[in-house]
Amino acid sequence: MARIWRHRRTLAAAFAALAGLLLGPAFAEDRGPNAAQDLYDQPVLAVDPGMHTGTTWGQAVDRDGRFAVTGGADRTVRIWSVADGKLLRTIFIPVGPDPVGDIYAAAISPDGSTIAAGGWTESLSGDAPIYLFDRESGALVRRIGACRTSSTS
Repeated sequence: MARIWRHRRTLAAAFAALAGLLLGPAFAEDRGPNAAQDLYDQPVLAVDPGMHTGTTWGQAVDRDGRFAVTGGADRTVRIWSVADGKLLRTIFIPVGPDPVGDIYAAAISPDGSTIAAGGWTESLSGDAPIYLFDRESGALVRRIGACRTSSTS
């Protein structure tokens, strides 16, 4: 107990830093979306724990059962090895105010080369493009859906 008491300032600083990391996204929400779309125009801190931290809505497996893909309310798409259950890649989806960025559907091509993810992406107005990613690199291959450039009625 005496050792803890001697290091109380260091522990307090560590807890303050941890609180900053965990509460960082909450402060970003105060900035609000930009005028052209409902995504944040500033970076939002994301900590990757190596697993989903919210409800998982979409799941799929390739034809040969080698790769699984999941997507959920934590605004990530995750690619897993079915053989050993290891996480192979995490893809972070662009985010905005809740629920912008939530993934409700995930799919993988039969050969396992392409990942599709959709949900409440990019907008609060109902626009919901589908993102296509390369499984190997995690790179965005294509975006399917209308691109809003202004908020006209």
